Amino acid sequence: SLRHTLLVLLAERPHTGYELTQRMQRTVALFWSARHSQIYPELGAMRVDDLVEYEASSGPGPRDKKTYDITDRGRAVLRDWLGTPSRPRPPKDELVLAAFGAASADLGALADRFRAEAQRIEARLTEFAAIRDDFDGRPETDDPARPEFGWSLSLLNGELNGRARLDWCRQVVERLDQAAAR
Repeated sequence: SLRHTLLVLLAERPHTGYELTQRMQRTVALFWSARHSQIYPELGAMRVDDLVEYEASSGPGPRDKKTYDITDRGRAVLRDWLGTPSRPRPPKDELVLAAFGAASADLGALADRFRAEAQRIEARLTEFAAIRDDFDGRPETDDPARPEFGWSLSLLNGELNGRARLDWCRQVVERLDQAAAR
């Protein structure tokens, strides 16, 4: 949930709502997304639930700048959630559905769809490689007490899933092209 995402980020260090939005775009956006308009209401609800607190200071505009920090209760909730098995999620994947419906498709158009997806994945893997270059050789990535350790594990997930999906897309294109040639 967004709540747990914010707790993970705040466990690293205090952030303003704006900083949380920026951090999400640079880090957890690899696997989780939220709109700016979702973050502030959730921070308010988390404050009511005593998961976060904030310190106000004068900001650049007419409103105070609020820097949020995780509370002891928030750390306990996060720790409990991190140790809880994930609930099964029903799979939903439009591209797999498109492959499943290949018998009704224009094979050339369907192959083009998979080629476009492969290009998107290749671009994402290039981004992951640049991020990985920043991590390689850092001792923090081997220290589970440091945020970089979790970042590296999350990046590994993105890399492995991306490579597998890219391989699948390429095989689909190859099979569609062969079928269209018959």
